[in-house]
Amino acid sequence: MTSNDLLVLLGVPQDYRLGGDAFQKLPQAHPRVRVEVVHDRAEFGSRLADADAAIASGGYLRVPAEVLSPGGKLRWIQITSAGVDRVMTPELMGAKHIIITSTKGPPGPLIAEHAVLLMLALARDLPVYLKNQSLHQWRREGQEWLPLHGNTVAILGVGNGGGNLARVCKNGWDEGLGNVPHQSWKPPRRQLF
Repeated sequence: MTSNDLLVLLGVPQDYRLGGDAFQKLPQAHPRVRVEVVHDRAEFGSRLADADAAIASGGYLRVPAEVLSPGGKLRWIQITSAGVDRVMTPELMGAKHIIITSTKGPPGPLIAEHAVLLMLALARDLPVYLKNQSLHQWRREGQEWLPLHGNTVAILGVGNGGGNLARVCKNGWDEGLGNVPHQSWKPPRRQLF
């Protein structure tokens, strides 16, 4: 590594799985960029002063005050989740020389699948199933099943996650209603999915 090369710290848990093959290829993405994966949160925080950029899941971003000073090396922070609300401290907001970005599009299908999982868990009263399973009881007495087919799903916020959820739901429900809070995102067809 030469003095002109850039150091990018990647702070994620040991079992981080998002990104698949692309995530594994990141350290070899550019010959003048050294990407170092750091799994320990304290180590990640202590090494930020030497980094030009950081990519991190929210729990890793405890940015020391000296790193945020205008004379520091750090110029860019990429959050691996949608939104930055959880990590935005007053000090970080005041560091105007550091660009902060977040992931918006890629997790959309995963968010949609997870939302469907949660809807099914609620509709089928999954906690009762799990309790009965632990008691080795295989019955449905006392469990109400709420039908999903033929009902309407209301999605508040049809961004990437909500848009993907609408596409998944349109095959299983009669109708889906989507709310677009801002007009910068246009649904692929119409707002009523």
